[in-house]
Amino acid sequence: MRLRLCLALLLVCVACGAERTGPRLEPDRSTVSTMATVPAEQASVVLFVSAEAEPSRRVGLRVAVNGAVALDDAFATMSSVNVKQVPLALADGAHRLTVVADDGTALHLSITVPTEQRYILLTYWSTDETGTTIDHRSTAVAPQYG
Repeated sequence: MRLRLCLALLLVCVACGAERTGPRLEPDRSTVSTMATVPAEQASVVLFVSAEAEPSRRVGLRVAVNGAVALDDAFATMSSVNVKQVPLALADGAHRLTVVADDGTALHLSITVPTEQRYILLTYWSTDETGTTIDHRSTAVAPQYG
């Protein structure tokens, strides 16, 4: 009797474990709100998003403002700088900026428009020595890459 009970419990545990390790479902992106970009000269805020990783790999980054996705893209982190510019026309007032990497690293910022420092640089950094972070800084002058 005990042997049958143990076998039954083992089968239940195996079945539960198999269910958890099954294929991962991708989120339904049809319900995700997106934000339109505008020409840079019409933008109240311009985001410059980049990613650097050592060793080199692809990094997925999602940037959202007030919950609406402004950028959802993969970045190659080779030796060259890979920067994506995201010009946004945000209404005056407070806004919530969120950056989430595919490895779960996240940054949450509050920004206020209008601002003299309308350029926001968002950089994903990952190295074996220092770990993974997303840094930010604001500037009044558009950064030059190249």
